[in-house]
Amino acid sequence: MPAGKCDFCEGEIDSTQKVINANGQSLHAQCFVCHQCFQPLPNGECFPHDNRIYCEHDYQTLFGPCCAGCGEFVVGRCITALDRKWHPEHFNCTVCGESVAAGNFVGRNGAPVCKSCSQKERAKPKEEKATCARCKKPIEGDNYVTLKGQKMCLAHFTCHICQCPLTKGSKEHQGKVFCMADYEKVRVAVCGGCRKPITGRSVSALGKQWHPEHFVCKKCEVPFSGASFYEHDGGALCAQHYQELFADNCFLCNKQIRGETITCMNKTWCIDHFACASCDVTLGHKGAKFIEWDLKPTCSRCYNKFPQPLKKQIKKYDDLEKKVKKKQMN
Repeated sequence: MPAGKCDFCEGEIDSTQKVINANGQSLHAQCFVCHQCFQPLPNGECFPHDNRIYCEHDYQTLFGPCCAGCGEFVVGRCITALDRKWHPEHFNCTVCGESVAAGNFVGRNGAPVCKSCSQKERAKPKEEKATCARCKKPIEGDNYVTLKGQKMCLAHFTCHICQCPLTKGSKEHQGKVFCMADYEKVRVAVCGGCRKPITGRSVSALGKQWHPEHFVCKKCEVPFSGASFYEHDGGALCAQHYQELFADNCFLCNKQIRGETITCMNKTWCIDHFACASCDVTLGHKGAKFIEWDLKPTCSRCYNKFPQPLKKQIKKYDDLEKKVKKKQMN
């Protein structure tokens, strides 16, 4: 008898099967995998986040804290100070660059400064003011940061692209400073599927870059591999599933149309089912001519068999309809 449902695949768990309970969830043994890379969890060790479980590598990549010094993820031992986290080797004085991991520092504008540099700064004559390297104006008080020996007002220490204040880590690229989000954009593209950097081939679609294996139909999750796709609601659909979800039904057979369609008289037909209403001759081939009669297609051969008064009536109605359409266009 079923012992419940697996919270990962939603399949039934048989009473004879091994069940793993993790993060408040019941899972098949084969479903106890990382929600990002779908690989088995080494030694059964998992890292939960938002009702999902991850391996250590993907958890650090997606949710791990970043070092305020280098901007990279902090794995292992770290120093927590000034409301931020640091690699021990990057927790240095922002003035002289000496390590302050031993605790011999004071905080200035959210950055560590060794006590020696702090004392030297305070001992400077009051009339001596630092000059901002960007706006070239004197800096009031200690409201500045030092980058490559140059001082800048806090208001001018911003991302080169989005102009946001660089208070949560920054990186330099080609002589310009960027916030972490924009640095990743200018340095390397990030896959729109797995959110990891792309180092090899990529696919450009939907305004994003993708690993080829991660650019998939959002319905069947099969990679497109160069095949055509349809954009819908910010995602991509293969031709089959786009047709299943949005294709019109044929007026004659009432089935979803897979392939070419013919639309006229406010109706849609499969190309093979668009035929003369009188003799059933197919009108879907290129160059076929037909006349609309009683909201149905009629081939020229059958039309010529109509009584002359009826043909005049049809022509009169057709001319009137053309005038109405022309008037609406003007």
